[in-house]
Amino acid sequence: MNTADRPIRKAWAIYLVAYAIFFVVLFYPYLQFVGSFGLIQIVSTLLDLVAMVCLFRHVRRKPIPTLGFRVALIAIALLFAARAAVVVFLLLSNLLPWQGGAEQWVALSGLAGVLFQTPMAAALVLYAMGSQARASEARRP
Repeated sequence: MNTADRPIRKAWAIYLVAYAIFFVVLFYPYLQFVGSFGLIQIVSTLLDLVAMVCLFRHVRRKPIPTLGFRVALIAIALLFAARAAVVVFLLLSNLLPWQGGAEQWVALSGLAGVLFQTPMAAALVLYAMGSQARASEARRP
C-alpha cells in the first residue's frame, strides 16, 4: 500500500497540533522577556523542532529512508527522556511540603510540561521502530 493511500494518524495529529501551539505560546514570551539564549536552550529548541518534523512524518506515515536516521530518532527520544528526568529531579523537590507558593506553582507547571512531552519520546520510538516494517513492505515486489 502506498503511503499516500494510508490515512493519517488522527490522535498523533491532534497531539502534534497541541504540541506546536504550546511550543509557540511558550516560546514567544521567552524571546520577549528573556531575550538571550544559552547553549542548552538552543539545543532544546532544536530538539523540539526536529521532533515536531519527525512526528509530522509519523502522522503522514512517511517511511524513514535510512538506518542512521532511525538511530538518530531513538537518540533524540532518549534525549527527551533524559530532559524529562532532569526536570522531574529538579522540580519534584519543590513540591513537598505543599504551601501553595509561587515557586511551587511554577514547579507544578514544569512537571505538567514534562507529562506533555513524554508522549513525544514514545512517538519518536514508535516511528523509528514502525518505519522499519513499513520500509520493508515498500520494497516487496
